[in-house]
This record gives sequence, structure tokens and C-alpha cells, in this order.
Amino acid sequence: MEIRLFPLRISRIGIILHDSLLHLQLNLIVRSHDSHIQDAFSREFEQTAERLAAARVGTLYPTYRSKFGPKYNTVPNVAGWTVSQVVKLGLRAGGFGAAAGVAALFYTSGIPRIQKDILQASSPELAR
Repeated sequence: MEIRLFPLRISRIGIILHDSLLHLQLNLIVRSHDSHIQDAFSREFEQTAERLAAARVGTLYPTYRSKFGPKYNTVPNVAGWTVSQVVKLGLRAGGFGAAAGVAALFYTSGIPRIQKDILQASSPELAR
């Protein structure tokens, strides 16, 4: 089936291609328009060095802090690790270490040297 548009003969595939190209062109136009708006908006509200310097000017009185407002404080840390994180890591590492030690002891319990030196010294029942 062919459709005659103006002096051109266009098949179905041609119409589909024409529509998709038109769609792409419209998207590009809209995107370029949006980017110009975003650029203008960002230039309007960007933080320049002068604005940042003006915001950092000290005052003669301390900033007012309401007794009903949130109490902000910094969490003490060493290289980003807080005390609670170190305790959690230590407990997990200790648990894995203990499990690995017990597994290694059971795995090597058949070796005579380990039976004599380690197992007999700790408990005679395990050496048998």
C-alpha cells in the first residue's frame, strides 16, 4: 500500500521511518531547550566565591540556638571508624576467628604431634 503525500510516494516503512526521525528531531529540540533553561537556572543560583565569602563573615554574637531545637553533635571517629563500628567489627572478627580455630583444631586432631602437644595438655579426653 502506498500513500501519496505532496509529490512524494511513501510506503509504510517510509512513513514509520519518517515518523521516527520526526520524533527524534522533536526530542532534540526539547532537550536543547531544557538544557538552556537549566543552564540559566544554575547560573542564577550557583555559589560563587563572593557569595560564599559573604556567607562566612563572622558576627559579634554567637548563632542563636533554641533549647527546643535539635542537638547536633559530631561523632568522634578515627579515620572514619566510630567506636560502635569498631566494636561490631571486633565481635564479628572474633566469632569468625574462634570458629576457624575450632575447625582447624578438629581438622588437625588426627596428627600425632598435635595430639601430644595440644590435645593432651588441654584435656585427655580429646586426645583419645
